[in-house]
Amino acid sequence: MTPKTCEEAKQAIEARRFVGWRGLPAGCSPNAMFGVKFEANEWPKRTLGKHETRWHGLDIPGYYQPTVSVRDGVVVLFDGMNPELDGDWAPLAADL
Repeated sequence: MTPKTCEEAKQAIEARRFVGWRGLPAGCSPNAMFGVKFEANEWPKRTLGKHETRWHGLDIPGYYQPTVSVRDGVVVLFDGMNPELDGDWAPLAADL
C-alpha cells in the first residue's frame, strides 16, 4: 500500500501498516498528516543529510518517541521507534 494522499499516509502510520510502503506522498504538511501546526520558530532544528529541518514530537500510540521532520513546511520524515506492527514482522520483512 503506497500512500497516494496525506490522509492515506496518516492512516497507515497510525495503524502501523507498512507492507507496500514506498515513501511519503509529496507536499504533505504536518497539519494534514498529524494535526500539528508547523511553527518554524518554535520547532528545534536538526540536520538530515546535508539539509536543515525542523522537528516536533508526536503523540501516536504504538510507537516510542515518534517525531516528524519538516523542511519548507513539508513533512520529509516520520520517525517512530519500536512500532507495534499491524500484523506480523514476516510479511513486512518479505516486502522489504
